[in-house]
Amino acid sequence: MAATKYRRGKSNVDATLFKDNHCFGVGMCIRDYRSHFVKAETTWFNGVPTPMEAEAWGLKEAILWLGEMGMSNVSIELDCKLVSEGILDRSTNQSEFGQIVSDCRMLFSNYLNFKISLVRRQANYVAHHLARASKLYASHRIFDYFHLVSIIF
Repeated sequence: MAATKYRRGKSNVDATLFKDNHCFGVGMCIRDYRSHFVKAETTWFNGVPTPMEAEAWGLKEAILWLGEMGMSNVSIELDCKLVSEGILDRSTNQSEFGQIVSDCRMLFSNYLNFKISLVRRQANYVAHHLARASKLYASHRIFDYFHLVSIIF
């Protein structure tokens, strides 16, 4: 059996636009190598970017959050093909989207064991609902197992 430090965790990330409120939300969750819940975060930002810019911004936030927590071996899953392809495509894009993707590439270079995976929208269900719930909180919100248990019971 492989040592625990080499087991890959998974993080799902998604973004949603709240055009009526002129903001967008991001939801992220982390599961361990056994797919058990570890932690989740929601946050929102002012502005109404394009959907792909919001998704790229969500990826950037996820990379920063995982790095701050000291995670080192993580597969980041998202359901936006344009973002996942943008990360792998090394060409330069001068748009706002291209700048956010470039920032993500730079962050990925600091975390060599982070990998990006494209998943179907159904597989990103939890992150999607976290992103939609982000506007319910005044600022970012972190959920750990104990918060989850207190909400359920």
